[in-house]
Amino acid sequence: MSFAFNFEEDFSDNEREAATVDAFNNPLDVVQIDPKRLPKVEDIGILLKTLVGHRVSYSPSSIGEATVYRRELYDVKHQLMLEDDSQDKEEFDILIGDTPEDLRNGIYEGGLKSWECSFDTIERLNQMNDSLLFGNKSEEPHNILELGCGTALPSCHLFPRLFHEKPREKPVSLILSDYNASVLRLVTLPNLLINWALTLDSNVREELQRKTPDEEPVIRDEELEVTQALTDSFVNALLSNNISVQLVSGSWGRQFLDVLDVQYSGSGLIISSETIYSPQTLPIVAETILELLHKIRNKESCCALVAAKEIYFGVGGSVGEFLRYLEDRLHVTMGPYTDVVYDVQTINANLKRCIVFIQDSS
Repeated sequence: MSFAFNFEEDFSDNEREAATVDAFNNPLDVVQIDPKRLPKVEDIGILLKTLVGHRVSYSPSSIGEATVYRRELYDVKHQLMLEDDSQDKEEFDILIGDTPEDLRNGIYEGGLKSWECSFDTIERLNQMNDSLLFGNKSEEPHNILELGCGTALPSCHLFPRLFHEKPREKPVSLILSDYNASVLRLVTLPNLLINWALTLDSNVREELQRKTPDEEPVIRDEELEVTQALTDSFVNALLSNNISVQLVSGSWGRQFLDVLDVQYSGSGLIISSETIYSPQTLPIVAETILELLHKIRNKESCCALVAAKEIYFGVGGSVGEFLRYLEDRLHVTMGPYTDVVYDVQTINANLKRCIVFIQDSS
């Protein structure tokens, strides 16, 4: 694929006009959230236990010079069918593929699949310097947040590198958010586990093997035996490397920002791929990013990447609509975001895609 920078300059004066700050109805405050979908931080220990005893099949994806690994979709469905389907029946039917839908409003938001813009995001991350990705060693705690993570391939690409960024005195928080808790359990967390496990050296692998009664290797080509020893080693590796992982399920809105168990006092990187396909969620994504950037302003490494198809046919969202929303918010007189800047990277493919890079320049 080829890349070209395309700075949007065709907004009319009317589009740049905005109401006063007092008259603005913040979408984070007015969005109506189903009580069953209130955001919450999932317990990683509990989620890991549901994976123990499973052989997780995975496959590699090459993106430029990078390789990232993801759990096979058929493997996810196999685990679901082995488990007690006491979860929401409507969601269960979608997850195991009994319906042809990629998403259903209020039930499932497409998190089991890996979409094209995730791969675009990985390529862009490869072009960014380490201080933007991981923060400077002299800075406050660094936060990496992926909004609408699904299979979380961009975070999985960065994740193994966190274990090699030594010495690190300041903690790093990786926060992964998806609408469905089942997606976090079945693909997000397993993908992190796979991409971490494949970086382990032979001595660690041999130690893990001695702790399991299975004669086969714990880590082998295209399959991972999830043992208690493996998950214990994973948790210990996070602790010893000053890395925290938070999985947040549920709807976005003001409550989502409230439940994030991290203080955005340090530097930060925000990633969001294929999340602005809906006119209803598009302003919520934009406002969430703007508020987080504002909280961590005056930090050199503070930015957001929003990757999306130029137009989502039949759904309603578009990059143009997202940029119009940004423009309206950035040009509010005496508003809080007058120092926010952005540029647009256009990806020339059969279906045109873009990456919007947003940064607080103050």
